[in-house]
Amino acid sequence: MKVNLGCGDKPCQAVGWTNVDSFEGVEPDIVADVMDLPFDDGSCEMVYAGHILEHLDYDKDVPRMLAEVKRILAPYGTACFVGPDHDRAVNDLTATPEQLHEIIHGNHDRPGAEHRWLSTATKNHQAIRQVFPDAWEVDILALSEHWPVVYRATWQFAVLSS
Repeated sequence: MKVNLGCGDKPCQAVGWTNVDSFEGVEPDIVADVMDLPFDDGSCEMVYAGHILEHLDYDKDVPRMLAEVKRILAPYGTACFVGPDHDRAVNDLTATPEQLHEIIHGNHDRPGAEHRWLSTATKNHQAIRQVFPDAWEVDILALSEHWPVVYRATWQFAVLSS
């Protein structure tokens, strides 16, 4: 099974992916909280979590969510975490002022869409490595097409773990 966590209004259309979100209005395949996923232990070969961590409490909920991803990840499975990197965005000439504002604050289009902390690749990688010690950062533009990344903006980070 391949799971796309936090699909929002951009679910993965590729065959074999199950889209999960906690907001019924976005029409995921499964409505579920990322803190309590309805999958068996070790049942997912690929787990994609795009732009989720910055919406959670960094100290309390990020470790819990990462532990939940680890629980459902199959042995030799791979998890991919993607999100905004404020440091890259500040130095990225293609990032607009509106994008920079959204990277800092979120878009507030529904409850939970606000960012709870300033997301950087370094801070995300540190949190991810607490649960996935083998995690490594990958250039978002070089990330395999197998992952359901909605857009490959250079101000994003990508971290893989197996």
